[in-house]
Amino acid sequence: VLGAKLLDAGVHQPTVNLLRDTTEGEYYEVVLYKDDGDKDFDLNTDPLMTESSGSPISMQFEAY
Repeated sequence: VLGAKLLDAGVHQPTVNLLRDTTEGEYYEVVLYKDDGDKDFDLNTDPLMTESSGSPISMQFEAY
């Protein structure tokens, strides 16, 4: 996990402060999770947000 940000429902263009640097030319992935109600991100307890097909909602990007 490079960073996390809690967002209310709706359309956003957020900026997320990263916990460490990325490496130019490397690929990373943004993955959406649904908060379990405690407003703290926990990879083990917050469920993945999924498409209707069941696939996780995510997007890959290249660092530059």
